[in-house]
Amino acid sequence: VARGASYLLIQNIASTIISIAAFALIARLITQAEMGVLATLTLTAGACQLIASLGLPSAATKFIAEYMGKDDRQTASSVFYQILRVSLTLSVALALLCFIFSNIISLYLLKTRAYTKLFQVLAFDIVLTAGILPCLTQSLLGLQKIREIATFNITSLAIRQTLIVSLLFSGYGLTGLVIAWCISDLVNCTLGTSLILKTLGSPTSSFSLRHLLKFSSPLFVSGIATFSYDWFDRVLLLAFVSLNQLGVYNVALTAFGVLAGIPGAISTALFPKYSEIHGREGTKAVENAIHTASRYVCYITIPLALGLLATANPAISLLAGEAYTTASQPLAILSLFFAASCVSAALSGLFLILEQTPIASGLTIINVIAGITFTVLFLPIFGITGAAIARGIAMLLGLALSVSFLKKRINLKLDREALGKSLIAGLAMAAAVSLVEYVWYSKYLLPLYALTGGLTYLTMLRVLHAATKTDIQLI
Repeated sequence: VARGASYLLIQNIASTIISIAAFALIARLITQAEMGVLATLTLTAGACQLIASLGLPSAATKFIAEYMGKDDRQTASSVFYQILRVSLTLSVALALLCFIFSNIISLYLLKTRAYTKLFQVLAFDIVLTAGILPCLTQSLLGLQKIREIATFNITSLAIRQTLIVSLLFSGYGLTGLVIAWCISDLVNCTLGTSLILKTLGSPTSSFSLRHLLKFSSPLFVSGIATFSYDWFDRVLLLAFVSLNQLGVYNVALTAFGVLAGIPGAISTALFPKYSEIHGREGTKAVENAIHTASRYVCYITIPLALGLLATANPAISLLAGEAYTTASQPLAILSLFFAASCVSAALSGLFLILEQTPIASGLTIINVIAGITFTVLFLPIFGITGAAIARGIAMLLGLALSVSFLKKRINLKLDREALGKSLIAGLAMAAAVSLVEYVWYSKYLLPLYALTGGLTYLTMLRVLHAATKTDIQLI
C-alpha cells in the first residue's frame, strides 16, 4: 500500500506543481465569469462520464484483479474488452447528443448561446473521457499498474496545462482550453491502450455482460449519488448566483482539490489491497489493516488540512491573484472540515468489499440531501461561504454515518492515539503559522509559512513521541 500510494503521491506532487503554475496563469488570463463557464463544462463532461460508465469501470478493477490472481489472463482480457465496448458505444451516443444540441445546452446551462462552440468541441473529449479513459485506468488499477497510471497521468497533465496556457496566450480563449483537454486525453488514452494491449493482448472471447451489469448496477447508483455529492453545491450556485461567484467558488474547490488529492492517493491504493486481504485472510485481517491505515491517514492529512487553513489567504492570492481573495474563506472552511473528517480516507471502498454497495449508495444520497438542504439554507445568508459550510457538514455527516454502519458489520478499530497526537501537533502548527503571518504577512512568503508549519509539526510529533520504529521503517 505504501509503495502504491507513494507512486500516486509522487503523481499528485508533480501534478500539483504543474497545476499550480498553470492555474496561476489561467486565472489571470480568463475572467471570473469564464471560470464559472469552465466549471459548467467540467460538470457536463463528468455527467456524461457517469452515464456512459454504468458503473462498469469499477467492475473492471475487481474482475481483472481477481482473474489475474487466478492466472486467467484470457478471461481478464475479455472483461476489459466487454466493458470498453459498452462504455465506448454509450459515450459516442452522448457525444453526438452534446454536439447536436449544443445550442440548447448552452442556453439552458449558461443562459446564452454564446458558448455553443465550446460544447461542440467538448463532444470530442466526451468520447475519450467517458468511453475510454475510465475503463483503461480502472483496468490498469486491477492489473496493479499504479506506477504506470501515475506516469501516464503526469504526462497527460503536463501536456494539457502547457497547451492550455499556450492557446490562451494565442487568443483561442476557452475554445483553446477545451482543445487542450482533447489532445491531452488522447495522449493518455494512447499510452494506456498500448500497455493494456501489451499486458492483456487482443480479445479472444466475450465475458458475460449480464454478469458484469449485475455487479455494476449498484455501483452505477452509487456513482450517481457520488457525482451528486461532488457537484451539488456548484449546481445550486449555477442556478442561483452569477457566473462570477461560481468562478470564485470553483477556484476555492480547485485549491481544495490539491489537498484532497493526497488522502485520495492513499484511498486508491488501499482499495485493491483491502480486497486482496479480505479474499486471502478474511474480515479480521481487514480490521487490522484499517487500524494501520487510519494511523498514517491522520499523520499525513491533518497537518496538510490545518496548514492550508492557516495559509488560505496567501495561497489563494498567490494561486489565482487578488481578484479571487474572497475564495480564501470558503477554502479555509473546507480545510477545517476536511481535517475533522480525515479518517474517511482509511474507510475507502469498505462497503464495496463487504458487498454492502446499496448501503454506501444510501449514505451518499443522505449526504447529498443534507448538503442541498444546508446550501439552500446558508446560501442566501453567507453566499459562497454558506456553500462551503454545507459541504463541510456533508463531510462530517458522511463520516459519522459510515462509521456507524461499519461498526455493525465489523470490529472497526481506528488509531485514536494517532488521531489525537496529530490533532495536537496540527493545531500547534496552525498557531505557529498564524503567528508568523500576523508578524510578517506577504503572499510571497507562502513557502516560509509552509516551512514553519512543517518544522513545528515534526517537532510536536517528536515531543509527543508519536512516531514508532515501524513508522520510520515504512517511511
